[in-house]
Amino acid sequence: MNPYENEEENKQTIVRKVEIWLDNGKKKQTFISGLVYPMEELKEHLKFLKKKVAGNGSIKENEENKNENNEIEYIIQLQGSHVEIVQEYFKSKGITDISIRG
Repeated sequence: MNPYENEEENKQTIVRKVEIWLDNGKKKQTFISGLVYPMEELKEHLKFLKKKVAGNGSIKENEENKNENNEIEYIIQLQGSHVEIVQEYFKSKGITDISIRG
């Protein structure tokens, strides 16, 4: 019996208030925060969103905002302005607590 098997089963998807915002530096970028998913699930979301927006993206750690269980919150970063597409995608996944800033 592998002692780490139960650890994987206990990981749950935690969604806090999802925030979507744009960075208007030299080029626009869309950021999504508030997601505490297992890395495999985050990669699947990123893969779908990259195909949907026909652009590139990445996953960054946001160590400033650890939740109650000291789990690291991740930020999905997409190239371009895709706030509406991202908002509709997460609404279709059942996440209703979405805020847009910026």
